[in-house]
Amino acid sequence: MTYILAIDDDEYWRNRMQSELRSLGHELLVAKDPRAAIELFRDHEKAIVLVVSDNQMRISDLTRRDAGIDLLHEIRLSASMDTNVPFILFTSEATAAQRQRVCEHKGEILVKDRSIEGELRTRAKALLNLP
Repeated sequence: MTYILAIDDDEYWRNRMQSELRSLGHELLVAKDPRAAIELFRDHEKAIVLVVSDNQMRISDLTRRDAGIDLLHEIRLSASMDTNVPFILFTSEATAAQRQRVCEHKGEILVKDRSIEGELRTRAKALLNLP
């Protein structure tokens, strides 16, 4: 069994991600924050084929603007984790500095808006080499 890990603190966007990813032939693992995502990743790291995360998420009582980039960084630098898993980062906007950080860690940025239908599925299929 293989998994796609989806992370977002906002239920609306989590649901949209799930509906976009459900048809790709992999089970979904869903986390509400980066800490839970790291736990899921460690528990299933050999079977995770894609990570999709929001960038701005609430952690405890604080909203972290680059929580998704920090998660990408942690996954890429952790010796015990598969550092080659594709990573798609969603954000409502991306500065040049944020784009640079994501590129340095071999991730991809998609800007989320109301017209996201199909875009996530298209990028995920390409990264997973699906027709």
